[in-house]
Amino acid sequence: MARRVLLAVVTLAGVACGPGAAEKERWAAMAAAGREAYEAESCGACHGATLGGSRTGPPLQGLASEFTEDELVSLLRDPARWVRDDARVARLAKRFPGRMSGLPAADEQRLRSLAAYLLSR
Repeated sequence: MARRVLLAVVTLAGVACGPGAAEKERWAAMAAAGREAYEAESCGACHGATLGGSRTGPPLQGLASEFTEDELVSLLRDPARWVRDDARVARLAKRFPGRMSGLPAADEQRLRSLAAYLLSR
């Protein structure tokens, strides 16, 4: 009996701590808003409509394996600092002639939405 109670408690704790449907929906909504921001900011001009990159800008697919959301928000706000301070970004800057101007005036929500879109690809 005690073993079943313990199993039930552990199972419920795992369900309570796991990502829920509401969180997944929130992330999907942020990513959709981020896609709109990607298009509105003309990011595709350098990074491609499908994030595959071009001669002027690197591909943006698979960023989730390289950056956290907070890092990506910071990079989007001030890419020049990242080129100067981060070896990963500096290597890309040497390979691609385009210089990203960044979005220093964008509000936090817009940057987080754009980051969500990029991290979901």
